[in-house]
Amino acid sequence: FSIHTFAMLRQASTLSDTMRKFNSSMTNVLIIQAIVPLCLVVFPLIFSHIAVITNVGGPLPFSLCYLFISAHSPTHSMILLTVTPMYRKKFVEIVK
Repeated sequence: FSIHTFAMLRQASTLSDTMRKFNSSMTNVLIIQAIVPLCLVVFPLIFSHIAVITNVGGPLPFSLCYLFISAHSPTHSMILLTVTPMYRKKFVEIVK
């Protein structure tokens, strides 16, 4: 979908340059937000299953998995703030 979206944005003559940039940045955000759950949810889930199968003892492996899975939600917000120029600029204004 993202390749099709980028191609359509390049060919869209009715969109202004600003709107085209905004749509491109939002598509980039969606791509990154689709990849992040792979690192923060799927990999810890696989790791915890491997820990159970191999009988790894102690709370550390599972605590790390809980930490990564709980970081999933705030990470989406941070991605949106850091990748999108409009939101990043507004965030900097609020912080200053």
